[in-house]
Amino acid sequence: MDLVIERQQKSQRPKSTKKPDKRPARARYWSERHLEKHKVRNLIRCNGMTRTQALVFWREVRIRRMKKLF
Repeated sequence: MDLVIERQQKSQRPKSTKKPDKRPARARYWSERHLEKHKVRNLIRCNGMTRTQALVFWREVRIRRMKKLF
């Protein structure tokens, strides 16, 4: 049962293509989530948060930052 669910989740991931991404650079930056990965890792390491706590905290901060940018 778990194996079936795991396969479904893997198949839903977007596939990388050679098609150019014509979105604005800022939209690409936020959608790729490189910053989020680093921030979450540092929150876990430095503040002793769990991964889910760190994600919730960062996404609240991110929403505030994005509103200022757009």
